[in-house]
Amino acid sequence: MSMETTTQNPSPRSIGIQNFLASALLLAVMVFGLWQMAGASRNLDLSTVPSGWGSFWDGSTTQAFEKRLDQAVPARPELIMAANAARYWLTHGAGPKVRVGDDNWLFLTEELQVDAGAEQRLQQRVALLADTHRALEARGIASVILLVPDKTRVHSESLGAIRPEFVERRYALGLEGLKAANVPVIDLHADMQAALQNDPTQELYYRTDTHWNQNGAELAAKAVARWNSEKGIVAGQTAFELRREGEAAERVGDLLALIGLDKAPAWMRPRGDQEVPVVVEAQASASADALGDLFGDAGVPVVLLGTSYSQRAAFGDFLRLHLGSEVLNASKDGGRIAGSAEEYFADDAFSQSPPTLVVWEVPERFLTLPMDEGKTEPAVLLPAP
Repeated sequence: MSMETTTQNPSPRSIGIQNFLASALLLAVMVFGLWQMAGASRNLDLSTVPSGWGSFWDGSTTQAFEKRLDQAVPARPELIMAANAARYWLTHGAGPKVRVGDDNWLFLTEELQVDAGAEQRLQQRVALLADTHRALEARGIASVILLVPDKTRVHSESLGAIRPEFVERRYALGLEGLKAANVPVIDLHADMQAALQNDPTQELYYRTDTHWNQNGAELAAKAVARWNSEKGIVAGQTAFELRREGEAAERVGDLLALIGLDKAPAWMRPRGDQEVPVVVEAQASASADALGDLFGDAGVPVVLLGTSYSQRAAFGDFLRLHLGSEVLNASKDGGRIAGSAEEYFADDAFSQSPPTLVVWEVPERFLTLPMDEGKTEPAVLLPAP
């Protein structure tokens, strides 16, 4: 994707100052660490460390010694944080889970991951989504997939690296597969491309977080509302109002946590994203208590399934605003492609008060990532009625 950018490269002088400060920080960390280690070794309790050659050779002696030493170093968290900051500023190092892009953009390396069997998993998961769509359709419930493009795709100009060939094709493969299976799907990448071509300076994802920001979340909600309006599935009968309350405040993203700098002072880490809180309220609606304990006893026209994207940047609220309808947000952090759906379909609320429309947010990388260790590939999420 070709687009303009307003990013200015830092001057050689500022780079030199930054490297000097980072080097000084690293030296200070090393000196302080040696001092801490020396103090810890004097007060080290070795009474529970296994002795003898057998324990030494099988590693239990050294493991126990390292554990006692860690416990005896009082400033260990601060030392690690300072070392992480020095690594970041000196080498742009961020560990195996995060890639540092241009102008201090951070990206999740998982988005660039290609494993053996990735294309086969994509086909399996497209089939799973298609089977679930047909099972919902047989129950008189409409559904649509909101396919969410990776941050490395949308803001590839800031990645500073070439994306693997399969990763470059992954979104199109998923989109085409869903369409070929007659599954309603919203091409959010096309909407995001159009938005960035119209205003290349805007950002649709947080710089220090994996997820879309409020610009991206509202754009996605508008795309769903437009699709619903074209299909005439849910009639918007509730008027909502949006307010942005308070001043812009820094939002420390999950990628800063992955590089161990989420609790570092601002001067020691990349700047976080600035955000003003959003509040969306119905002008006249039923009490929130009507939603019940887990997923609710009362019928809600729209159910939102998905991942942590649906719990970030007020996406659920933007969806209510632009659909003009109450939305039950049944998304789940860490649920991968099927976690929230499995939980919601098993709940009595689904069988007793089925929705009119299911909006299923699916990040593209979850079409191909392996299952977590110990978990098997889901075969059926919703049996045919």
